[in-house]
Parts: sequence; structure tokens; C-alpha cells
Amino acid sequence: RHGGGRSGLADADPRGLSWAPPSYREYEAEDSGKSDIAYLKAMFAKLDQNHNGIVSKLELIAAVTRDKDIADLLGMDGESLLSDEDSFDALHKLFEEMSAGKQGIDFEAFKKHVKKAGVERTPRANRMLEMFNLIDADGNGSISKLELVAAMQSNAAVDEFLTPGVDSSCVMDDEGMFEKVDALFEAIAGGKKRITYNDFAKYFRKTVVAATPRPPSNLNRSSTRIFIIGPGFGN
Repeated sequence: RHGGGRSGLADADPRGLSWAPPSYREYEAEDSGKSDIAYLKAMFAKLDQNHNGIVSKLELIAAVTRDKDIADLLGMDGESLLSDEDSFDALHKLFEEMSAGKQGIDFEAFKKHVKKAGVERTPRANRMLEMFNLIDADGNGSISKLELVAAMQSNAAVDEFLTPGVDSSCVMDDEGMFEKVDALFEAIAGGKKRITYNDFAKYFRKTVVAATPRPPSNLNRSSTRIFIIGPGFGN
């Protein structure tokens, strides 16, 4: 059971990870909502703090770090922006693309970028977001190691996406499998204690997932019992 207490021994509900929590809901909105001029003007106003019609790089950095709506719209991780070099470099690149070499970004450039990003959103990117939300059981926008293990135990779709062709539902009974899942978490998180969507997407964009059908399993995941690990494991 997900969404309840996290101590003791819990029976896995196969439906427990089938709903998408509200995190990253902006990505799930229809493209028509994303391209709405009033919506985009409101977002641009959040960026343009001095209201001069131009967004500077400093304004962009400030908005992404303080406003989750802006960060999600632009595909940035605001929480790690000032502490993660890759995230900061990605924002610098984003500014250069939107400003086209100018000193700032005007509304037309901003609108063009958002619309283009919406068009280029691929089925695989949508699939990554869907999987992230399934794993992020508490919907707080990041994934702990405990959430990753629980999802791989109880949700066959998540398991197949993360380890195609391999049944990882026995992760808590197989030391070798546990080590592989642990290594996967570390590879995605990059040394951090939790995985953000940017971490997740960055890792799987670089990974070519083979569409290898998994042999039928006799395991009934609805009766799988999930072992909850002690304090500190997923923090």
C-alpha cells in the first residue's frame, strides 16, 4: 500500500502506483493550454521582474530557482540549479538559445521556445514522465531509493522500463539484484540522495532501451509483500 505509513511490512497493491500524482502536472496539460497566450504572458511576467519587456539571464536564474511553475515549464530543476554544475550549464544554454545571442529574451522568443518544446515533446519523453510519476509515490517531485525499490517490486511497467527484460520484483530476496538496483539508483541520482525528474530524464535520454519482451512471470504482484527498510535508507 502506498500513500500510507511507511513502517513495518505492507502488502503491495498493484493499483497503488497506477495513478499519476500531481507533481509535474504542467507537463501533462494539453498542448492547447500550454500555447495559450494569456498563460504564456503570465509566465513571462513572472520572469520579467523589472517589467521592461526583456528577461535577463539573472532574472531567468532567479525565476527558475524560486518558482516551480517556471522551472517545470522550461524543463529545469530549480532546486539543484545553484548547486549542480550540469543544471546551471543547461540553464545557460537555454538562455543562449532563447535570446539568440542577444542580451535578453523578449516575449516572442519565449513563446516560440515554449511552443517548439511542446511540439518536440516525444512519446518517449512522455513515457519517462509517466514512469517518474509512478515511482514518485508521495508526489513530492523527487524519488528516494525506497520508492524506487518499492515501485520495481510492485509495478511491472516500472520494472520493465527500468530493467527491460529482467524481473526485478525479487529485489529484496536476491542480493545480486539488490546491488544492481542500488547501482541503478546511484547512476541516476549522481551521488545525491534523491532523484529529480531532470536526473531521471537525463539518464534515460542517454540510455537506449531495447524493446525486449520479458518472459511471462508466474509472480502475482498483487500478493507481493514489500519490505520497508529502516530509517536512513531512502532519505
